[in-house]
Amino acid sequence: MSFVLAVAISPPAQIAGAQRPDEAMVSFNRGKVLFDKNDFAGAIDSFSKSIQIKPTWAEAYFRRGYARRMHGDLDQAIEDFDRATELDPRSTRNSLVASQAYTNHGQRLALNLQLDDAITNFDKAIKLEASDARPYYERAQARLLLEDFSGSIADYGLYLEKEKYDIFGRARGYSERGLAKHLLGRDQEGEEDANQALKLVGKDSPFILDQLALLERQIKELHELRVQKKKIG
Repeated sequence: MSFVLAVAISPPAQIAGAQRPDEAMVSFNRGKVLFDKNDFAGAIDSFSKSIQIKPTWAEAYFRRGYARRMHGDLDQAIEDFDRATELDPRSTRNSLVASQAYTNHGQRLALNLQLDDAITNFDKAIKLEASDARPYYERAQARLLLEDFSGSIADYGLYLEKEKYDIFGRARGYSERGLAKHLLGRDQEGEEDANQALKLVGKDSPFILDQLALLERQIKELHELRVQKKKIG
């Protein structure tokens, strides 16, 4: 057999200089296809394989975080978004997906009264997507519970600037900002906010008032708890 004929019939892998497929990219692309088919578990597995091959690939972490969020694994999603941002801040910039995940994670921490950690997550959410109103509201409430009334008032103001459509949400924003102003000694301004809230919700105002009373009790309880800890400490 001539040399020319031997080269012509040789498999591609045997040709000098032939490149192997980029296995990380193959797994990454497979993950995107599986994600689009709502096979989030399969997508997570594929993105994980890409990360095993290229452990500093920020976009692979972001994509896996997105898949984990859709799969309901919020804690692991947050870890992936943190890692993606650490490796390349551009990978999560302007990402509403990551912003909402941080907001949800912060909200869960706030429900467990891990308020400082919750605020850290709300900060991350706002940094990623400053146009989203929700993390401002959640951070405002967390600051209110921490008795950071000035910070809380500022955040409620930002929330009300950004939230234009949710009437009930706006009513809660006004009523809770009014409470913060009252607790800061700005009673007239607080009453103005409270009246604005009641105008917005009309017949639903008793529910708003009940929620506000519950929040005020929680602030008092947390205040008493902090006082007790100082005495013990």
